[in-house]
Amino acid sequence: MDMTRPHGARLPVGMTSRPHVVPIVAAGLLLLAGCAVGPNFHVPTVSTPVAWVGAVTNAGGSTAGGALASVPVPTPAVLTNWWAGFKDPTLNALIVRAVDANLDLKQANSRVRQARAQRGVVAGSYWPARTSRVPIAAAGRAVRALRP
Repeated sequence: MDMTRPHGARLPVGMTSRPHVVPIVAAGLLLLAGCAVGPNFHVPTVSTPVAWVGAVTNAGGSTAGGALASVPVPTPAVLTNWWAGFKDPTLNALIVRAVDANLDLKQANSRVRQARAQRGVVAGSYWPARTSRVPIAAAGRAVRALRP
């Protein structure tokens, strides 16, 4: 069907000049329907334990201030070579390679500044340039015109 019509002509019945309105209204109605609760809705009862299963209690048998106490460990965890616990030679090689290639913060900062300056040089060629070149013949005429 040809949708072109003379100015002021009406569309056929059932057609709208705004086809995007119907999906938007339908989506809105679906969203509103999702918020509705039936007339006989009751909050479900959930049985929860009184305390956390892994809770550590004090000598008195209760948790400190109602909060869960932390479990003391005999020695703190050693995290300097945490990846060694996986016993994976590929991971070890990758870590050594990453540490060797690690840049100092100042070096990284200077590389970022260098990259930004290079970007400015390259981007400068995309903008119009002003030059002050005067042809030699025109410069000679200007000088002669200034002489008394």
